[in-house]
Amino acid sequence: MSKIILSEQQRKMILIESVSNDIEETQKNSEKLSEKIYTEIKGQLSFDFKILLTWSTAIGGFLTPLTQLIKGENLELSEIDSYLILCGVVFTVLFQNKENFKLIKDELVKRGIYETFLHIKDKALDLRKSFFSFLSGLNITTHTMAGIVAYSFLIPIVPILMQLSSGDSLSPEDIAEIVKRVSAWGLTIVSANTLKNVITKIISKFS
Repeated sequence: MSKIILSEQQRKMILIESVSNDIEETQKNSEKLSEKIYTEIKGQLSFDFKILLTWSTAIGGFLTPLTQLIKGENLELSEIDSYLILCGVVFTVLFQNKENFKLIKDELVKRGIYETFLHIKDKALDLRKSFFSFLSGLNITTHTMAGIVAYSFLIPIVPILMQLSSGDSLSPEDIAEIVKRVSAWGLTIVSANTLKNVITKIISKFS
């Protein structure tokens, strides 16, 4: 049986395709999470929090590790209870919206899960602090919470970029091709140039 020998260029193209697909899938999952929270809360409680749709990829990116935390700690929450807690995080940790949080808080108290919310909120504050430090380490300055939120889509894809940086070295052209594909999906809030800059810095940091 003859061996299939790939050229360096072919290997790079396969790598770029694989990484781009992984990032796309991760971002789509983030978007779906935020949209799912919006749909379920609106459907069951009639709360219409459209910000969950406007910032879906960024919010979903921030909430992804918290969702995993809730599942991992076996808190025995129903799906809607989990979504209420995550929504409470959105309106206290990501966006300071007292009016919307009042609606969520009343429901959390009524369901007897307010203390659980406070526990998850503490974890969310830790995550926000760590992510802010991570951005600062990349010399990315954000002066507002909206700025931090805009970059939150990165949270679930950083592991992908870390793994990428430990393998084959990528040229600026390779990174530009990844950014081109990621930007084409229209899932990020930041510009293509900003995305290229951030991805380059992350890969360089862990190389």
